Amino acid sequence: MRNGEAAGDPYSPNAFQSQPLRHGSSWRDDAGPRTNSYREEERRWRAEDLEQRALDNARQLWARFVEKNRRDVEERAEQLKGISNLAALVAGFVMISYLQFGFDTDQQNPNVLIGFGFTTAVVVALSFSSMTACGLIHASILKMGRSYVTEEEEAEFIHHCRDFALRYKPGDRPPQPQRTFQNTWRTRCEAEWQRAFYMFSASIPWLLANLALASFIKFKASPRTAIAVTVIMGVAGLYFFLTHGRWMRYVTGSAADTHTLNESEEPMGLPFDWHLRPRQVSRIPSTPRAPPSSGRSTSLGALGLLRPSMQQLRHFSRRHLQLRDERPDVEASLGDIKLSTEPRGVGVLPVEAGPA
Repeated sequence: MRNGEAAGDPYSPNAFQSQPLRHGSSWRDDAGPRTNSYREEERRWRAEDLEQRALDNARQLWARFVEKNRRDVEERAEQLKGISNLAALVAGFVMISYLQFGFDTDQQNPNVLIGFGFTTAVVVALSFSSMTACGLIHASILKMGRSYVTEEEEAEFIHHCRDFALRYKPGDRPPQPQRTFQNTWRTRCEAEWQRAFYMFSASIPWLLANLALASFIKFKASPRTAIAVTVIMGVAGLYFFLTHGRWMRYVTGSAADTHTLNESEEPMGLPFDWHLRPRQVSRIPSTPRAPPSSGRSTSLGALGLLRPSMQQLRHFSRRHLQLRDERPDVEASLGDIKLSTEPRGVGVLPVEAGPA
């Protein structure tokens, strides 16, 4: 009877026990295809998300390259414009003094006149040549500066970046633009720019010598005045040589341009290798000051110490608990140091100093 009841009676215990098993198996059979399709869609979404992130990284790299190209062009343009304007000013000043400076040639020393004419010609020639070279280079870089950030260059660079993301292997470096303004400047404009700067620099001593000779022509009746002018020009020339020797290698040298996008060096924290530590980390000390508090309490910020990190805080807490467990007498020697949970300063670890 018990078996019959179990088989025919729907309210028997065996019947109740078999219902969840049947419903569970049917639910799994129905949910199986839906789960598989959802997982396939999730994998596809994940692949699309990774592809979009690689595209964002490529756009970020391209934006950095465009900004660097713009700054390089502006920097070189300002340098060329400044030297060109100064050279034009010097040449115009000498030409005006040469044309407007009236004197009687019969009453002057022939050697002084020869020196005055020679220095005038040298200053005008050097200044005019420097101005011409700087002007032409300036117009050239403004014209070709945009050719490195065209849509064709961007499309090619984005394609290389996406191909790099698909075929990445450990140790590979992100792609960089093949054509850069710095490379063109170094190969085509650097030598010409240095030559123009040297010509302008050479014109300054000749200008001072020209003014000194002009003083002997203008103040022929007063030799002391001419000698005073010559001495002042000599002091100005000495200062020019000292200043020129100090700053010339920074202006004309390429030490600031040694690092380019095409160099293969260790990772520097580019968007594609953000997970790697940069080659050099600049640590700027931060010494925030805590507001003054009453009593004998002080803070590490008031002592001028660095702001502690979370790792240092955890290490200090573990070390404090370890010493307290090993040596109970250390608690008294620590001076009742407590970590305050209320911030008393921005990025400062307050410390309560116990009684002395």
